[in-house]
Amino acid sequence: MPPTHARSIRLLPELRAVHLERLPVTAPADVLFFQTKYDLGDAPLPAGVRRVTLAGAVRAFWRSPAERLEMPEPLWMRFLPAQPF
Repeated sequence: MPPTHARSIRLLPELRAVHLERLPVTAPADVLFFQTKYDLGDAPLPAGVRRVTLAGAVRAFWRSPAERLEMPEPLWMRFLPAQPF
C-alpha cells in the first residue's frame, strides 16, 4: 500500500479497530504499525495504513516528506527490541 505523503507519520505498536474508526476525525497521517490486535479482524486497511518492521518504519520516515513522527507514548519504546528488523 503506497504512502499518502502526509506531513505526519503515526507509529503504533499495535493497530486496533478503534484506530481505524478514528482515522476520519484525526489529523491526516500515514499510519505505520508493527502488529495487529484481535479486535481488528479481517477489516481492510485504508490507504496510508500499513504494517512495517522496525527497519521499514525508519525507512518510511526517512524517505517521506513527513515533518512529524507521532507515537502514542514514549514508554512503549520498550517494545522495540522485540520487533523484527
